[in-house]
Amino acid sequence: MKLTSLILLASAPLLAHAEEKLSVYFIGNSLTASTTLDRVHALFAERDIDLQFGSQLSGGKSLFRHLHYKDEPDQKWLSWETNVASGSTFEPDPNPYDANVGERFGRHDTALTQHHWDAVVMQPFLSSMNSTYAGANAFIDMALAHQASDTFYIYATWPRRSKDKATKQPINLDYPGEWQARYTATIEDTQWTAKNHAASRDFFEQLLGYLNEAHPDLKQPVRIIPAGDVLLAIDAKIKAGDLPGLDVLAKEKPSMLPGLDQDTSFADGVNILYADAVHLNPIPHKVETLGIFISGSTIFTVISGQNPVGMSAAAYGLDAPQYQELVRAVQQTIWDVVSRDPFTGVKQY
Repeated sequence: MKLTSLILLASAPLLAHAEEKLSVYFIGNSLTASTTLDRVHALFAERDIDLQFGSQLSGGKSLFRHLHYKDEPDQKWLSWETNVASGSTFEPDPNPYDANVGERFGRHDTALTQHHWDAVVMQPFLSSMNSTYAGANAFIDMALAHQASDTFYIYATWPRRSKDKATKQPINLDYPGEWQARYTATIEDTQWTAKNHAASRDFFEQLLGYLNEAHPDLKQPVRIIPAGDVLLAIDAKIKAGDLPGLDVLAKEKPSMLPGLDQDTSFADGVNILYADAVHLNPIPHKVETLGIFISGSTIFTVISGQNPVGMSAAAYGLDAPQYQELVRAVQQTIWDVVSRDPFTGVKQY
C-alpha cells in the first residue's frame, strides 16, 4: 500500500447547523462502552444535537468477533441505545446492563440492515490487521448493501499497559514510544502479538488506507477518531506542566485520575489517566474520570465537526469553577489535534 493512498481530503462535517438529529451506531468493546455513551449524548445535546445511538458492545471483543457474535452465544453482547421514550425522541438507557428497556436497533445484523445511520463507528481491539480489516470491511459492505449508512469512522483508541508478573499490577507505559511505534506485521499475517504494536497510530492509519482502497467510491473516505493522538498531546502537556488546574483536580477529586493510586506522578504523563491496564475509568466503567472526558469529547468533536472549547463538562463531574481552566486546556488540545489531522474530515475554517 502506498503512503499516498492514505492522504484523505478534509470534507464537511456531518452537521451543518444546530437543532439536528444525528443517528450513530457504535461497534466496539469496553473502550467504547467506558466513554459512557449517555455522557457523549449529553455533549451533543449541549449543542442542540439530538444524538440517537445504537451499539453492539462486548468486553474484550475484536471487530471480527463482533461480526461473528452468533458463534459465541455464551458471551455477553450488549446493545446500549437511546431507547427510553421522552416526548418526541428517545433518551439513553440509564442502566443498559440490566436490559430492562426494549431494544430499538439491536445487534449489527439488524441495525445495519433495517435502520439508517448518519455514521457507523467501529473500534478495533487486540487483533491482527488481517482480522481487523476483515471485520471492518464486512460491516461497511453490509451497511452499503442495505443503504444503512455511507459514512464510517474508525475509533483509534490507545495502547495497553503491561502487568507485573508477580504483583499483577500495571506497569507504567512509555506512551509516546508505543503509540508512535511502527506496526510490524502485514495484512497477510493472521496472528496477533503485542510485539506487533497493533494499538499504534501506524496500525490505525494502515487500516484506514486498506479500507479506503477497498471502497474508493464512498462519498467521503473512511475517517478516524484519533483518541490515541489526543492522548499523546495530553501526555506531553502533563509532563511539561502545561495543563493548568490538574494539581487542583488531583487534590480535590483524585478518583478523576485513577492512575495516581498506582504509584504514578505527573512525570508519568497519561499513565495517571489509566484505571488499570487499558481503561480510563474503573470497572464497571460508569464513573466519570478526566480520561473519559477526553475520549468522549474527542468523539463529539470528530463526529460533529465542532470546536468543543467552551462547552460544559458537567456530565463528567467537571463543572466546578476551579476546574474550568483545565477543562478549556483539554478542549483546546482536542480541537488542535482533531482539526489538524487529515484523517478526521474536520478542518479549522
